[in-house]
Amino acid sequence: MEIQLGSKFWLGVAWTCFAFILFAAARMLLETLWIGGLTTLLAAVIAAPPLRSKLQEMFKIKIPSVVIVVMSAGLLLQGIFLAGEAQQRQSDEVERTTEQAMKARIAEKLAVAESDFVSRKFEILADAQSKFESGDVGAAKSALIRYSRLQDPDLVRLRKVVFGAALRKELETDIAEDRRAAVFAELAALDPSDKESAAMASEMNSKIQSRRARAASAQATLEAVKSQFSRLDGSHPAVERAIKGRMKNPGSYKHVETRLGDASDETYTVITRYRGTNSFNATVTTTAVATLNTNGQVIWLENQ
Repeated sequence: MEIQLGSKFWLGVAWTCFAFILFAAARMLLETLWIGGLTTLLAAVIAAPPLRSKLQEMFKIKIPSVVIVVMSAGLLLQGIFLAGEAQQRQSDEVERTTEQAMKARIAEKLAVAESDFVSRKFEILADAQSKFESGDVGAAKSALIRYSRLQDPDLVRLRKVVFGAALRKELETDIAEDRRAAVFAELAALDPSDKESAAMASEMNSKIQSRRARAASAQATLEAVKSQFSRLDGSHPAVERAIKGRMKNPGSYKHVETRLGDASDETYTVITRYRGTNSFNATVTTTAVATLNTNGQVIWLENQ
């Protein structure tokens, strides 16, 4: 179908598309996404309403509007694709530069620490040993922590004693189970012959993983249970059917509210308030408590 750009409506649409594409091109160019920006700019030029009439005058041909639209849309999509690729390359380069700078800083700190330790080895070790023997384990650890990456045999021996004492002291405090397991793992890493710490770390991590698995399973069950309730009014269809099956006049049933009660791995409770007529044809509000399995089947129902 030929689009008549001479009409005010289609002329407005054309100028709107031109403005949108030009804005996209300007953003790309401002972000130095040159290839994508220039391709999108070309799409904007082609989408400009005056271009069609100029081309028709120059080449003495009638260019269908659909050709202009397809050319402009194709160049726009290509520009967006090229800009996305360039942006990803820029992001990767920034990440690489940041990582390299971080590694360089770490290497520089390690070199400075190593140089300092070589020049003051006996002073550093004596200071840490003195603090440790006086009972100030924290201060002794602080004196050695700067050199924790160095592998000097004397330093390694003292560091193992001091860091091990600091970790065991931490175990005497009220720390979270996750941290306690990590401390035992650190003790085992410090001293591979410490089988007891390794066993404790393994046992505690197994309990933690088991607890997390149970929590994840309970959450999944809860989500499955919640999906059984109506999104319109919060009612539970299976509970409503069970209630109506016991009513003398099921047609009088009017749902008031429903809420989820206690839930376990196998069952959950639903409390429903509803209105309906009784044997005397009087409208009463009743609360029903139902127990269901996790598949949504009612296994027990009682009116209160």
